Amino acid sequence: MNNFFFENASRIVYKGDIVSFSVYKKVRKYIGAKTLDVGAGSGAFLRILNEKGKDAIGLDLVENPECNIIKGDATCFKFDHKFDTVLSLDIVEHLSKDDFGKMVCCVSECLKQGGFWIINIPYNERLMDSICICPSCGSRFHRFGHQVSYNDKEILSIIQRYESFKVVKKIKTNFHLLEELGLLASIFYISGAYRIKRKYFEKDLLLVLQK
Repeated sequence: MNNFFFENASRIVYKGDIVSFSVYKKVRKYIGAKTLDVGAGSGAFLRILNEKGKDAIGLDLVENPECNIIKGDATCFKFDHKFDTVLSLDIVEHLSKDDFGKMVCCVSECLKQGGFWIINIPYNERLMDSICICPSCGSRFHRFGHQVSYNDKEILSIIQRYESFKVVKKIKTNFHLLEELGLLASIFYISGAYRIKRKYFEKDLLLVLQK
């Protein structure tokens, strides 16, 4: 499975390829001049930042010099300078809780005092709904490689266990729907019943944390 990922990384469609601009519109005021994107994927968010004149670099398992993505481990990284903003968009769910704790420490180490950490994860994902079974060996695995499901209280409790961050912004939304329907999705969300919101809109949890 790991060989497949490395051999086909350039052809994989990441969630960020679809929803990056919708995420950017929600968090742009918190993105400083120097930004690190941990788990940069194809570099979709980095391309937006570069177009906006930001000094942005990405970190991922697969290097991509064209998008300024360096090869590295999201649970063990270090830089000789500090960043104004660190992004962790749709990567936390791929890590065990112990590995996420390691990421928290790394982020805190490379983030300036007063800087922002922006996280996006699936909200309260039902992991069993996406379990696949290999027809050859019978192994069970999540089709997107997700390991952990979080709500807002659970992820914040883990973060605060390692480092102290202030919650600046917290949004439950559905970035796929926002990308596809635009303003119509926003109007529907504002006018929709709570039960409808929970079913269709509370798919993503976006957090902006300040060190």
